[in-house]
Amino acid sequence: MKLIDHRNLPDTCMVKLTDKFRTKLFANLTANRLAEIFPNSASSFKYYKRGASFIPIDLFKQLLTLHSFGDSEINQSVLEIKKRLCGKPIKIKLPICASADLSELAGHTFGDGHISKAGRFVYVNTSKELIERVIHLTNKIFNNSIYRDYRKRKDGSISIHYPSALGELLHVCGCVKGNKFKQDFDVPAWIKSGNHEVKSGFIRALFDDEGTVSSTRIAINMAKSMELKWSLRKFFISLIELLTCLNIRSGNVVVCARRKNKNGTTAIGLLFVICGLEELRKFLDKIGFLHSAKQKKLKTLVNSVIQPNYHDGEAREIILNSMTGLMSTKDISKIIKRGMVNTRYHLKLLEEEGKLKKVVIHKSKWLWQLKDKSEKQVTSPI
Repeated sequence: MKLIDHRNLPDTCMVKLTDKFRTKLFANLTANRLAEIFPNSASSFKYYKRGASFIPIDLFKQLLTLHSFGDSEINQSVLEIKKRLCGKPIKIKLPICASADLSELAGHTFGDGHISKAGRFVYVNTSKELIERVIHLTNKIFNNSIYRDYRKRKDGSISIHYPSALGELLHVCGCVKGNKFKQDFDVPAWIKSGNHEVKSGFIRALFDDEGTVSSTRIAINMAKSMELKWSLRKFFISLIELLTCLNIRSGNVVVCARRKNKNGTTAIGLLFVICGLEELRKFLDKIGFLHSAKQKKLKTLVNSVIQPNYHDGEAREIILNSMTGLMSTKDISKIIKRGMVNTRYHLKLLEEEGKLKKVVIHKSKWLWQLKDKSEKQVTSPI
């Protein structure tokens, strides 16, 4: 699937053409004649004809209407692209097609990377592996070693800054340009309709940046302005749909944080989790992490959890037989070797059946104990 060719190059940029094609493009057209047709000066066209200056893309597209070149010839003629008036040029090979590498790079723009209003792509991370991965992806996709600016930050993280032309190209591919906190966005359509490698590449990049691995689950949480809570929920639902296409089930989207910013705006944080041995193993096999610490934790989690197969009601019977005084949900989950979500399900059923009693310690913590048989007896009034 072609994402970028000569037709949808960003008009905010300029192109450098091969000498052969540039000669054909301006053949039999004088600078004065071109100045009469287009709103550019004759002196500008003299520079363009000699190849002394990059050609604005909107003008390039208009010049193409004077000829009948084939798509392949036009795409092969574009050598470099740069942002107008400023920015360093980058080499480019058209067309740019949908791929697992491009979807992975796109995922990083939604995570710890961003594209500024001016179009500059910046990626920030403390992980050396992820910094090197982004560099590898940009070089591979655009077929050359792109200029980048390294900056070490006070918090120990490293930021890499790319020319604005790269960010403009990623924006054409569906990546967000500007402040992500204040904008509506969704997973790009070409990733939603892509193959499993395209989907897993995008998910891996996003979880590498924004995901966490605990002793029982994988979680991802992101924040947005309160007014755009619906947008972040929509984005997470799209992520869940991508995971479903890979046969990986996840939990529902829930609110995990709410805070007031210094500028008076309210931020809302949303989260969803992946838990259960089978789902964690699928995530490890089909997606995994490039972040070495997260990958190691996930492997340890999957290898350390050995879940027995219970028949209907057997897990609840084990809970009842193992109860010794007050016990937490976490303690009970270790006994039946199940995740917290599954354990809460069984405890809730036992509570509804009147076999367990919930003892509230405070509003966010409670313990469980066997319900006294005498409490279950109900005496009728005489």
